[in-house]
Amino acid sequence: MRYMLLVRGDPEASLPEERFPEAFTDWVECTRAMREAGILLDGDALHPSDGAGTVRAREGSAVVTDGPFAETKEVLLGYYLVEVGSHEEALAWARRLPCVDWGAVEVRMIEDSPAGARAEG
Repeated sequence: MRYMLLVRGDPEASLPEERFPEAFTDWVECTRAMREAGILLDGDALHPSDGAGTVRAREGSAVVTDGPFAETKEVLLGYYLVEVGSHEEALAWARRLPCVDWGAVEVRMIEDSPAGARAEG
């Protein structure tokens, strides 16, 4: 089963500067552990949301708004795409991500697309 681990946090609530080296090491170690366990399919950090745009179609016209649509301080910071045996296993990996101390990780199962949107290699 494929899961998306959506890393969320408040970009204004950054880590204290003295904790950054330790937190960076924790991210690298967790990512390495996922890779070594053979579950990591993809993952990366995202650029800040102030450079994002949201597209919607309204009355036949595309409407683009700057930034994320939601009125919230919490934004999507990055993601991991993993393939694991169960929802509980996906939750266990999410608990290992360093951001759970100051942000959140949303765990969502990926639904196979009936339209074949998944890239075939």
